[in-house]
Amino acid sequence: MSKTLKTILIILSAVLVLGGLGAWYAASSINPEKLTQLLSSAVKDATGRELKIAGPVSLTIFPSIGVKAEQVSLSNATWASDPQMLSLKHVKLEVKLFPLFTGNVEISSINLAGLEAHLESNKSGQSNWDLTPPVSAANSNTAPSGSSSQTTSDDSSFIAIQTVHISDARITYQDGSSPVKVIEVPKLSLTGEGGKTDIFLDLQYGNYKLGLKGKMGSLRQAIIDWDQSPVKTSLDFTLTLNGKSLDITGKVDKAPKVLPQFDVKLASKSFDLLPLAAASTASSVGKPTASTKPASSQRKYFFSDDPLPFDLLPNANGKIALDIVQLGVPDQTPFRNVSGTIAFKGNQLDINDLKFELGKGQAQ
Repeated sequence: MSKTLKTILIILSAVLVLGGLGAWYAASSINPEKLTQLLSSAVKDATGRELKIAGPVSLTIFPSIGVKAEQVSLSNATWASDPQMLSLKHVKLEVKLFPLFTGNVEISSINLAGLEAHLESNKSGQSNWDLTPPVSAANSNTAPSGSSSQTTSDDSSFIAIQTVHISDARITYQDGSSPVKVIEVPKLSLTGEGGKTDIFLDLQYGNYKLGLKGKMGSLRQAIIDWDQSPVKTSLDFTLTLNGKSLDITGKVDKAPKVLPQFDVKLASKSFDLLPLAAASTASSVGKPTASTKPASSQRKYFFSDDPLPFDLLPNANGKIALDIVQLGVPDQTPFRNVSGTIAFKGNQLDINDLKFELGKGQAQ
């Protein structure tokens, strides 16, 4: 090693040590109570909601900015039924330091434990997760006409999240006066590393258990580049529904300002659509819904009288290839050896080469 290089390394090490000591001193000298007040005030200004931190709070500055807090809650909309929209037993947030100097926010990791979320919408179409702060009449009258466009044009920063870990979460949702739906999420993990994102989801909705495990191209980078730069990402997942699994593989391409292109294959030895069909009523509490029709009642169609939710289908171009040995459907004998291709052309849907066996017969 040359003397010049050795000298440079010694100087660099000394700078890092001194910087670390300075950051440690700065972090240790911060009053946690003042930090709590600062965070609460910032959230109040940005959302109009009350942020309360009943537990301890700590802050680190180097090599990344980190915040830990316990017993955190966020107040609800004034019209909502529950006083708190969100509550957390523990939260830990780490933000990369150097991207802040360029005006960007890159979050290394978010860890949430004991999340309770009460989501609600009212008859007027308002949603309690809309955190836009209320605008007073005085401010709206005195604000210059160009202030809104100026704010939008100056907001060039972006927020990128690399890793998210959520454990022991419970989410409730109520639409107007409809029954409350409850979703339990024991674990959700999104881990970005090496240009890939590993995804793990464990979810329970009523009597139905759903799991998702696998990886894709960088989800963080795809969100940043979407409609700005070309996006190419691979998919390799296993979806588990009440113990029966479905393999999902393929790729998605998205060029700026055009519809996404995808090529996906769904394969399974045995999969059941009944949990998906019943999901809309499985986990509701409150007043019972209207009784269903007796099984013996005459139906107009062979499969179901209920309309298919075509409005939920993606507006994209691509195809989904099916290869399912046994497919369970509501109120029917399971289909066997299901194969075919579902083609998406914008808002059009074509089914090609569909084949399956039903009972002692077959169709194509």
